[in-house]
Amino acid sequence: MKKKITYTIFILCFFCYCLPAVANESTQKDPLGPIKETIPNCGEERYNIGIKITSKKDFIEFIKKNPKQNYFLKLDSFRDEPYIPTSNINWNNVEQAIKVSQNEGYTIYSLEYNVGEIYEDSRNRCFGFTLRASSNGYISIYGCCGK
Repeated sequence: MKKKITYTIFILCFFCYCLPAVANESTQKDPLGPIKETIPNCGEERYNIGIKITSKKDFIEFIKKNPKQNYFLKLDSFRDEPYIPTSNINWNNVEQAIKVSQNEGYTIYSLEYNVGEIYEDSRNRCFGFTLRASSNGYISIYGCCGK
């Protein structure tokens, strides 16, 4: 009888303490995969922004709210007049360019673009940017600047 009570208490403790920790761990998981290798003039930044992105429209709203906070979220290659800072961004083209995939049960939204003005000296140009966001709030920005 004491063994049954001890066993029951053990099982209850497991469900009360261990399962919430497992569930919490899965919500904190970074589904964007391994961080890309940093090479000269290229690198990746990754953050948990704590905002769930569940659609292309959510992804676009995140971008719209953040370009002034991060130079690398400027979508200069999607402007009506590319690389002219005063030109409007064509959000329909942005939406069409967003790729959607799945990884480990999470939805990943991905956008490839370029930032910065076109300089005669291409060493100053930033290019090859990829912004990715997961449905559980992780973002990744990868790109290169200069040669």
